[in-house]
Amino acid sequence: RFVRGEDKWRRQFRVFERIVRLAKEYDLPLNIHSVHAERIILELLDRYRIERALFHWYTGSLEVLESIIDRGYYVSVNLALQYSRRAIEVARKTPLSLILLESDAPYMFKEEEAHPWSVAKVAELLARVKELEIEWVKKATTRNAMKLFRIS
Repeated sequence: RFVRGEDKWRRQFRVFERIVRLAKEYDLPLNIHSVHAERIILELLDRYRIERALFHWYTGSLEVLESIIDRGYYVSVNLALQYSRRAIEVARKTPLSLILLESDAPYMFKEEEAHPWSVAKVAELLARVKELEIEWVKKATTRNAMKLFRIS
């Protein structure tokens, strides 16, 4: 999410660009919170040919989501699947092979506080949204995380 004010925005963008360069140099994945900045972030990722990125709690346009998917980037889902039409839409449109589970803890979702163990409930919610077996969702999203973070 970009800050308000031209000077602050430019400074924040320069810092983020430096992070992107370091991720490229050290072959690290990026975990990106992109609220209201999705397109400019995608342009930057393209410029540096970033291969591994996760768009944390993506809530942007479905058009930009297609661009994220086309690049093979991941999207995370969380307890917002209980109440957010946009979260449900994003989960439905994103292939399971590109979804990770997250709690976003500590965070209050409506009246429910998220905890690290909330990912179990997120898996159930995602299984319901995608009409899949819970065990399949757990295995697939675990595999996705292992691939993104290169965990063997």
